[in-house]
Parts: sequence; C-alpha cells; structure tokens
Amino acid sequence: MTSSLWAGPARLLTQIKRETAWPHSFGCMYLGALKEQTDEDHALNQLKAMCRGRYDTDGGAGALYSTCAEAIVAIEDEFRAFVSVAK
Repeated sequence: MTSSLWAGPARLLTQIKRETAWPHSFGCMYLGALKEQTDEDHALNQLKAMCRGRYDTDGGAGALYSTCAEAIVAIEDEFRAFVSVAK
C-alpha cells in the first residue's frame, strides 16, 4: 500500500493478524488486517482502518475528519485492488 498517511512500522505480524503501530501524529492511519479461513479453498480478509483525529472526544467529527476519511477510502481501494489481483 502506498499511502503517505500510513502509520508506520508493523506492530504485529502473524499468518492470521497484522497490525501497524498506533500513530503518534494526528491524521495518520492505523491499520489492522485479519485473515480467516472460511473453507479449504477460501479465506476472508478484513481490513480495519482508523485515523487519529477523525473523531472528537464527544464522538463528533474531528478537525481531521475529511483528511482521515479520504485516506481510509484510498487505503480500502488499494486493499481491494491488491486482493483482486492476488486471487
């Protein structure tokens, strides 16, 4: 994935779960991916994208909501493209 808003180094890497480190900077992404075998021939890949500063302390839109939302959509699009090529 090529987003410049990637949070940084991997914190956890296993065959089933992968996570990046929590971001210290606002507007940066935190990503988690989970792979679950559904049967012998298929697996379900889930991507969880979060962005520091997207929400305010009251749960409303934060100052970086738009920036974070755009970055999350871009990451989701890249993930879908990567998975479709890997099939």
